[in-house]
Amino acid sequence: MMRAIVYSNFGEYLGELVDIETAEHNQEINGEDTLALTTTDTILAKYDRVLWSTGEDWHEHVVNETGQTHTLGETHEYTLESSMQVDLRRAYIDVCVMTDVAASEALAIMLEQTAWEVGEVDDFGAAQVVLSDMTGWEALHEIAGVFGGEFYPSIAVDARGVTTRRVNLVRTMGGFYGARFEYSHNMEGVTKNILADDVYTAVYGFGKNLESNTDGVTDRLTFASINGGVPYVEAEDPEAIQRWGVIGPGGQLIHSFGCYVNSECEDKQQLLDETRAYHAEHSAPAVSYTVQRIFDGLIHSGLGDTVQVIDLDFTPELRLQARIGALTRDLLNDVVTSATFGTVVSILPDVLTRTYQQSQRAITTANALMDTSGKAIASAAETLEQIGREVNTQTVTTKTVVLSDGGATGTLTVKADGLYFNNTKIS
Repeated sequence: MMRAIVYSNFGEYLGELVDIETAEHNQEINGEDTLALTTTDTILAKYDRVLWSTGEDWHEHVVNETGQTHTLGETHEYTLESSMQVDLRRAYIDVCVMTDVAASEALAIMLEQTAWEVGEVDDFGAAQVVLSDMTGWEALHEIAGVFGGEFYPSIAVDARGVTTRRVNLVRTMGGFYGARFEYSHNMEGVTKNILADDVYTAVYGFGKNLESNTDGVTDRLTFASINGGVPYVEAEDPEAIQRWGVIGPGGQLIHSFGCYVNSECEDKQQLLDETRAYHAEHSAPAVSYTVQRIFDGLIHSGLGDTVQVIDLDFTPELRLQARIGALTRDLLNDVVTSATFGTVVSILPDVLTRTYQQSQRAITTANALMDTSGKAIASAAETLEQIGREVNTQTVTTKTVVLSDGGATGTLTVKADGLYFNNTKIS
């Protein structure tokens, strides 16, 4: 059963919310976290805070939009956002450069001017974090992008209301609790999307540029010396080439090759591990499913949970491990009413990290292409366009890319509908 308590923006207790007609919670990892409420009598004001629970955990949402309907009786409609988003969106960061910091340190510094504290944070190692001219909410996305994590709020309450508010940053949310989904053609209430990502049976891995060889060609770090002399990783399934390979010389099937590049990597084992992870993400079609009706296995699923998928549209059938990236829950009945889940590169949380990493890669590439002749501009633009084809659509970050030492600059921007360079769409 749902319980809801109303407080003012400044923590003044206003009473229990007892006339809820509908309550719908919409969530996306590293994205939307909204509560849609309708009440029959209670009138809420902008920035009122609703503390609610359907069990052990408490959540806090802030009124942002209000509406009123007079058809067959008066009802009040409210859209509330996560208090973490509202509070951090109203905090501003001028300039903050952090070198060689852990994720927990970066969060602590970013949250200093807010009522939020650092909660659970996984060990991501150290990195440089630059926050400039942005809100705290944008800074949280920047930190999550740098470390490749997923964030969520948690609060503690007592009889007075909220006692602590914490921001948590973990590698992955959710777990596997037995959810299973079988897809066949023309299923009512289900939308399936197969993304344009290519499927690779083998992937080359390249790291940081090394010294130029005798021919004047700059070599790059590979993991061949610790991988049996082979500079690529390949599928363990012997039938992978038969399914996803390409036709080579003479008509025989050969590997479908991809390439993973981390131009900052100086460690062969790290490069090998990252390339294997990249290959795992691209060893099968990127598929996402949006379910608009309740399936038994999904009724009590949570954000980030894994779903075992069997897709009968493929021959032979395709078996996937999918993650729930977005869901809607009916709080009055405590059941999931819709969910979007998909393979690693296809769902929303991975879009956020993926686009961030691609934009960072674009900057590194452009800087590496600089020369005094100015020819780098065309080369960099071409490279950025290629990278743009790989980028999923989601607002993540804006970066300035220096293209030559003659003062010319270009701005690479990831927007909701694609990748832009100097305000010209390239993907």
